[in-house]
Amino acid sequence: MNIKCRKCGAETPDYARYCVKCGAEVDDMTAPRDTITYISDDGGESPVYTNFGGAIRLFFKNYVNFSGRSTRSEYWYAYLFIVLVNIALEIFKKATGISILRTVWDLVIFVPLMSAGFRRLHDIGRSGTMCVSSMVVLFIWAFVSGIILGVAKAGRPIDGLVPIWVLLGIATLILGIYLIVLLCQPSLINHNHYGRDPY
Repeated sequence: MNIKCRKCGAETPDYARYCVKCGAEVDDMTAPRDTITYISDDGGESPVYTNFGGAIRLFFKNYVNFSGRSTRSEYWYAYLFIVLVNIALEIFKKATGISILRTVWDLVIFVPLMSAGFRRLHDIGRSGTMCVSSMVVLFIWAFVSGIILGVAKAGRPIDGLVPIWVLLGIATLILGIYLIVLLCQPSLINHNHYGRDPY
């Protein structure tokens, strides 16, 4: 069911807090807005409760936008898109032996994925630096893993490096789980210092 915006007359979903066209505040509804999908067909801005196509559009539209907010649907639909593209590129790589497309894709999505993570954390009132911390620990763990592999291939003992590798692996796992829990939290249904509340 839609209602008409009092300011511009545009049709707005009855669960929306803001007009989809002009952004004017409409009557506050009691529906749990985070459980309802807002379909953004008219170039709506973040943060919105959106569908799969709208999330992909907002993901690339906000390519280097590390400020503002993103809802769960914005973030996780975009993440689903990335997973599906990764699967398709892996199938292509296995079939053709060409891996350059996957490498290019990984480079293309690195920055917007980080910015989406920042905005998703902003949406729950947290700093986006948690994404950076997780990435730094992951890179250090991968670097140490590479050193251990190189030392092992050279036939040298790796006993002194294994405890460091295990501790970094545990820290990476704990940070990763904590980050996923944060990314799954519902939006704060009010303005915060990162931006307006979602509609």
